[in-house]
Amino acid sequence: MLKVIYLKSTINKLFFFIIFFLLIKFNSIYAFENKIEFKILDKTFTTIDLNKRKNYLKFVTNNSELSKNEILEDYISAMIFNQYFINSQNKIDLKINVNKIYLDILSENKKNNNFNELNYSKNTR
Repeated sequence: MLKVIYLKSTINKLFFFIIFFLLIKFNSIYAFENKIEFKILDKTFTTIDLNKRKNYLKFVTNNSELSKNEILEDYISAMIFNQYFINSQNKIDLKINVNKIYLDILSENKKNNNFNELNYSKNTR
């Protein structure tokens, strides 16, 4: 009887060890390092921000073959312009225009059979 209990305990420990090991291994395969790509005026832009920019560029253009350097250069120039606009005296409320442009692009993209609206969010930088 004692051997059966010991055997069950050993099997349970082994089972949990294997599950734990697989979970760690599985997470490390899909995890990526979120590193700093660039800074503008002490504001940090990371790999996650760059991926959001990549998705944005896929949303507004048909070109999904952009290199990481092209996306990075585009994002840096957009953030520099954004900072310039914020610092300028021109205080225009762009929310109405942004929403209209987003809806226009969304409408055009929906005509494409391969487009999935759930992959894109209006609320990204």
